[in-house]
Amino acid sequence: MSDFTLLEGIQITISSLLIVITVLMLIQLVLNLFSLVFRENTSQLQIADQSPKANDEKEQMVACLASLIMINQNQQNKNYKIHSVQRIN
Repeated sequence: MSDFTLLEGIQITISSLLIVITVLMLIQLVLNLFSLVFRENTSQLQIADQSPKANDEKEQMVACLASLIMINQNQQNKNYKIHSVQRIN
């Protein structure tokens, strides 16, 4: 075995780091290309998964929570119970 000088060690370190960074950048490029090629249209999937009843229930829950927040702004120690939810056009 021969002795390495400090300069040779630094050169090997820098070249090794450049190789690793280049490989990582290539992997990132390949993954980005895969995400573009194999991308599914998520907006259509979300619309198909949600039924109108589920949307209506979510809207009712949001409306109930928003109304309770508005009522409770000044009186935070009050308890409320919601009996029914009706849409007002």
